[in-house]
Amino acid sequence: MKSPERIYANILLQVVSVLFLSLYFIITSQVYPTNYLWYIAAILLGLFGYFRKTYPTLLATIFVIGVYGLHMIYQLYIKTVFTTVGWNDLIWLLVFPFLALMGGINKSDIPFKQKSRRQTAASKSFRDPALDEPFTIEADLGFRNHESFFHQFEEEIFMSGRNKRKLSIMLIEIYQFQDFYKEYGHEQTQLFLDKVAELINEIMPEAEVKAYLEEGQFAVLLSGSERANSSIAELWLDDHFNSLLLTRPRSKGSVTARLRHSKIDCPAQGMTAYEIVEKAQQELAFSSI
Repeated sequence: MKSPERIYANILLQVVSVLFLSLYFIITSQVYPTNYLWYIAAILLGLFGYFRKTYPTLLATIFVIGVYGLHMIYQLYIKTVFTTVGWNDLIWLLVFPFLALMGGINKSDIPFKQKSRRQTAASKSFRDPALDEPFTIEADLGFRNHESFFHQFEEEIFMSGRNKRKLSIMLIEIYQFQDFYKEYGHEQTQLFLDKVAELINEIMPEAEVKAYLEEGQFAVLLSGSERANSSIAELWLDDHFNSLLLTRPRSKGSVTARLRHSKIDCPAQGMTAYEIVEKAQQELAFSSI
């Protein structure tokens, strides 16, 4: 199942689970007056599972089950009123771990995202610390930032699968971006990135979803005519890009930029946006034409 579709299905399952539990609580509250306590505990476990990691959620579930077990022992052996372990007790012992699981059901994509962030952090440890100052493309050029792009990318993957529409992603990378930055500084590098963004807009005006990711790397989603003409677009990008000279005001030196590209088709299912971009990054190469 595609990532956005799976998320929507999981949310529906969470809502239905809470509704059924609420219905059970309403029906049995007169017969079992203490059910309101366990209902609150189950809802809190679900919220805990949603906001926290799996291991703390497991410990919290064991704690709640232990409290309920002590309550049962008190009812059986200490309280003078005769009682037995019934179906109500068994239901709550099943509800506690089930609600905790439902709370964290949407965390299937998180390990990969955390891995991606760890890899990004590791790469930053080997680069110039000054590069931590962010670069942003001028707003009127229509380029999304990192988070906005991945959110939109997931939606596009979902819609392309539903509408049977082919979708591709093209990555455009300024080769040895760190060296460009060290040579010309932040201000000139920012101006250069804006020029590159203008160039991408000029050559691929029909592409609606474009973004600047980081480290001199741009992403463009392709569908329809722009997807069919992507090879021509690469040639034009190289041709125009090689004529861009970056010159510092304090120096007469100049540098001719080089580009690396990659373009891969997005599968209708089985891969998240992060996994697709990672694969495209691994296939970055200079144009062979």
